[in-house]
Amino acid sequence: MNKKGKSNKQPPYGSPAAADLRKPPAEVLCADSQVDLTVTGLSHEGQGIGHYGSLEVFIPGELPGDQIRVKIQQIRSRYAMGRLIKLIQPSPDRIEPACPQSLKCGGCTLQAMAYPAQLRHKQQLLILDDFEHLAEAADLLVEITAQAPRVTLWVTSRVALPV
Repeated sequence: MNKKGKSNKQPPYGSPAAADLRKPPAEVLCADSQVDLTVTGLSHEGQGIGHYGSLEVFIPGELPGDQIRVKIQQIRSRYAMGRLIKLIQPSPDRIEPACPQSLKCGGCTLQAMAYPAQLRHKQQLLILDDFEHLAEAADLLVEITAQAPRVTLWVTSRVALPV
């Protein structure tokens, strides 16, 4: 026991508390660090989200399932921003973008994602993330996103400008 009456014992092996101890601490991470991550999700802006310990790392242009090496550019208290250094293993949903400028202009953030995966992602955002506070939304099995006809060229009316 310590001075405050709490136990100094480690949590039992295999418990969720013990799993948290095995995660690399976010304090070790600093700007210009390089880490290997697996992208597990997408943000609303289409940035890949990976985890380093309990810290979320946002990586532009990456897809769920990508295994990547990232250079950390910024660190905040609850998240970090990274830049791709190396694509170790691409996601099964990754395709070659139709537009050669898609990675440079930033207007079509999901163009490297297969269309069925784009639909799943949009449904996830609409139903599960945005409407999870509604009790009846859990019971809805409505096909919200309709598949658009196949097009060969995408035109965007949105421009992302670095600030």
